[in-house]
Amino acid sequence: MFLVENKEKRRKIVDLRSIANLWELLEKHRMELLSAYRTLCKLAKAIPSPAIRQQTLDEIRKLSREYYERNQLKEMKEFCDSKIFWLKCIVPKQLWPSSIVQSTPQGDTKTFVVRNGKLEETSRSSSYEYTSGTIDPDDLRRHQQLLRRMRFGKS
Repeated sequence: MFLVENKEKRRKIVDLRSIANLWELLEKHRMELLSAYRTLCKLAKAIPSPAIRQQTLDEIRKLSREYYERNQLKEMKEFCDSKIFWLKCIVPKQLWPSSIVQSTPQGDTKTFVVRNGKLEETSRSSSYEYTSGTIDPDDLRRHQQLLRRMRFGKS
């Protein structure tokens, strides 16, 4: 009898631990979902057209509530990610809220140079940069004008 009671207590302890772990997991996902929901709302409020803006906000609120009430957190996360992607395509970047611009990875383009037969990444700044003081601004302007006139670099 003692062994049976002990096993039941162990099961209860294990069940409580699994519930605690599940709760921590839900809290983590809840914070991620809340962050995604806030990003969605900020991007939706930046839509230039008032009619589309209101329709999008209503859709986001309605679907988020439905997913949350049904405890479909995975589906809600997928919805948020797809909607964020769509809104980033629709909303002009100049209208993005500053918090979203700062969270977006910068430096999508890189500059590469072939040196000694090897491809190397270079920094964006050149040694003839205007701010370094090594070139006269008038000379730089004239040089760029000549490049445009000769259509250098255009196919």
